[in-house]
Amino acid sequence: MSELTDYSTGYDMRPALNALIKSLDIKEAIKTISHLSTIQNKDTSPRFNDHKLGILLRVLIEASTNGKLGEKSLTTSSLNLCLDIVSSIVESPNSILGTPVPSNAMSFLHRLAYQRMPDQDRSYIARSLYIYHEIAPKIKQDIGFDFELDFASQFGLSTAEFWQIGYSIYKMSVEEPSLSFTLSKMAGSLNIEANKLESFLRLTACDTNSYKSLLRIPTEQSHFEPYSINPLRKVPIIQITSTEYMIPIPAYLLRRITHGLYYDLIELNRKEFIRLIGRSLQEYIRFLLEDCLPENKIRFDRGFWSIYDTDTVLMMTSVTRPFGALSRTTGDPEQIRRDLARPGGLVETIIQLQSTIKQAESKKPNGTAKLSGMVVALEDFFYGNGPFIRGIVNQELKRLGKPIMKETVLLTHIKGFEALCTASRKTKTSIGDIITEMNRSPYHFGMELDAYLQYSTILNFDDQVFDLTPRIFARTHEKYLNV
Repeated sequence: MSELTDYSTGYDMRPALNALIKSLDIKEAIKTISHLSTIQNKDTSPRFNDHKLGILLRVLIEASTNGKLGEKSLTTSSLNLCLDIVSSIVESPNSILGTPVPSNAMSFLHRLAYQRMPDQDRSYIARSLYIYHEIAPKIKQDIGFDFELDFASQFGLSTAEFWQIGYSIYKMSVEEPSLSFTLSKMAGSLNIEANKLESFLRLTACDTNSYKSLLRIPTEQSHFEPYSINPLRKVPIIQITSTEYMIPIPAYLLRRITHGLYYDLIELNRKEFIRLIGRSLQEYIRFLLEDCLPENKIRFDRGFWSIYDTDTVLMMTSVTRPFGALSRTTGDPEQIRRDLARPGGLVETIIQLQSTIKQAESKKPNGTAKLSGMVVALEDFFYGNGPFIRGIVNQELKRLGKPIMKETVLLTHIKGFEALCTASRKTKTSIGDIITEMNRSPYHFGMELDAYLQYSTILNFDDQVFDLTPRIFARTHEKYLNV
């Protein structure tokens, strides 16, 4: 086993953790973790987050033999001590598992953001449901990739059944955090065919030995363990015995059946799925724009949107994933650069966007309109508009002999763009004016777009706090979550 190093002392914390967990009953420990996860997700200021609970479960399973440790329950005092140790591990800025990591403060903040923020935001639920269950099925024929047919053929159930089964199990796990179930009992409770449930569990569950096997797969990020993606996110259901299953962290199951569908679909046909999800994102952006702007203010041509106002033009485009898992977990600038510079990636997109803006500038009447640009990412893109990512992008642009990013070109994830469209509609302020104001203020440069908008609306609109979630979320919740 590798070391788990306390950042404040440099001591290996594995022996202390092992001493605390060696006599525990894993099933009872999972019950406690599940209960705490459910409670803390209802708490506005939880002491421990799901990431830390996930690491504790990982250590428990790693130390077990065929899912067995001891027979003692995980008491409140021992749980708190375990989680205090885990906290000292996961908050390490520069040394993980005894191996130095990039000491740059921005690398640390980057790693920390992708460790913590995904669990703090639930907007992915409605967005994923709308994209995968409403938009993608309508355009699949245009792309020539029937992902629903391929999914059913490969996995033994439809994407709709995957959602329905998963959400039903999730609701039961939240209502009963210590839930354990057998296949036959769950199939009977949900009134579904046992073979459909078996197909679902093949995608979302594994036993403790299989979980440990996933941990042993060699990766370049082994020393970034506290920041790495826990296998529990891929297989959020643990098979405790040959017949019994448990759900340690219910929120991971919810993410698996919504946002996690991306990874199932891309395994079916990477090339065609990337085309499908790219088109689906474009259609989603179109919907958001049409919800807050007159049709005559919007133009779309060859992957680029132009949003017109009296004296402003916002030109924007989109990407699906700015960078991969290794970039998110390590924060290594060179790895991030390689990801951003890949064909069809962010750097290439920015080159095309700035070229399109330059062409538009040469054609604008009397040179009066203010032009700005934006790249919207479907995947999480934390601090994408900050100096760390922009600096890496600009270094690559210089290496290619291309102009660096203008300050008027913004990078954001889809949540930021959702907030922009919603703020425009609710405050009756044009998108162009909002972006112009943001570009004009040096105090806000580098902020997340959604954070800036929340801050800006409070300052500029009589201290009124606006809900910046798009209206489609309410309809999606009503259709898929109120069942």
